Amino acid sequence: MCLLPFLGYAQFDDDEKGIVAIGFDYDIEGVEPVDAEMMTFRLYDYEHYLKQSMVWKKQTEAKPHDASAWLNYFRYSRYTCFFDYEIDRDSLLTSIVDDMGKVIPDTYVYNTCKYFIRNTEDGLNEYAEKALKQLPAKMTFFDYDTWYCYLRTKKDKSEYEPFGKEYLASGLYSQELIKHNMNELDGLAKNAIYVGNGDATVIPKWLIADAMGKHRDKLVLCYPYLQDPEYCKRIFNALGIGEVPQHEGEFEYYEDYQNYIKSIIMTIAERTGRELYFSKNNGEDINDLWFGDLYDEGLVFHYSPKEIDAMKMKKHNYEKVYDLSYLLQPMGDNAWNTDKRMCVQMIPSFGDLLSYYKANDKKRYSELYSMLSHALERSKDIIDESDLDYFNDILNGEFE
Repeated sequence: MCLLPFLGYAQFDDDEKGIVAIGFDYDIEGVEPVDAEMMTFRLYDYEHYLKQSMVWKKQTEAKPHDASAWLNYFRYSRYTCFFDYEIDRDSLLTSIVDDMGKVIPDTYVYNTCKYFIRNTEDGLNEYAEKALKQLPAKMTFFDYDTWYCYLRTKKDKSEYEPFGKEYLASGLYSQELIKHNMNELDGLAKNAIYVGNGDATVIPKWLIADAMGKHRDKLVLCYPYLQDPEYCKRIFNALGIGEVPQHEGEFEYYEDYQNYIKSIIMTIAERTGRELYFSKNNGEDINDLWFGDLYDEGLVFHYSPKEIDAMKMKKHNYEKVYDLSYLLQPMGDNAWNTDKRMCVQMIPSFGDLLSYYKANDKKRYSELYSMLSHALERSKDIIDESDLDYFNDILNGEFE
């Protein structure tokens, strides 16, 4: 999925062809290559991504016509950029794709990687269109995820809905994330607008609508995509709400850019008269823009310039709407790290409700405490010690 723009650049060591920024030198002797598809299930640290990018670079040198090696090299290098803002992302990835084009031109992998470094501001991406005609017979999570997002933002329902159905039917997508996102949608008002920032909060909701035919009345907006004028234009045209708010010239400060995106969201909400909700995973830099008007209703924030009895709504959602029974089940061996992160976030989300029930409803307290305790147990392997203490404090009523 598209991410927010990277800020900050640095030069590269020409001898490393853009892979290692000046000042970095890692020993990769004995490091085994790990297929980048594992990034679907696990989060790694910066050093892992950097070392793997270097390992796969050596693989491409040993087997220059191995498309799989090139894709792994590209994907690990791209993730390295997510961790280090001093890396010149454009120069690094362009260098890799240029080298790739010399040995495997006009292939699915080449066109896919070229798409990632050559997004067009208007219309369709020529390399994406080529790649879509070269899809592998057996697609991976990465393939489905990449092209579902592209189709969902560039095409119409006749193309993205069948693809979404195929994606969900493949069995590759996390059923736990689907359940979590279904709960979020179940708690929204009819015809609501939902703003998410990240794969785990946007893609599952699109799949629920396209592949399951549920919650089609909801408008799910991908926050980073709102920087794309064509994406915004398509939304405004589909809703019949006039022109997209315009901004002249470059943004001098990042805050100006954020406020412009905010104006687009507010315009959609005001012109349609729909209730507006935000993911809890958008990040502080986004949610802070709406500070004072966001109300915690359980799994989502509800925007309202008028005061809302958020505790009443949270109780209602927990008691009448959400189905959290899956938290009592053990996680499978193939559980994603994202599943576990979303799972453990239930604890701060319902911590105040736990305290309320402890004082007013012992039965509900026991039920919720059991669910949240299981949520913590399911996610312990990805939680560091300080966070574990924080979550235990909430469960024990020592942190509110």
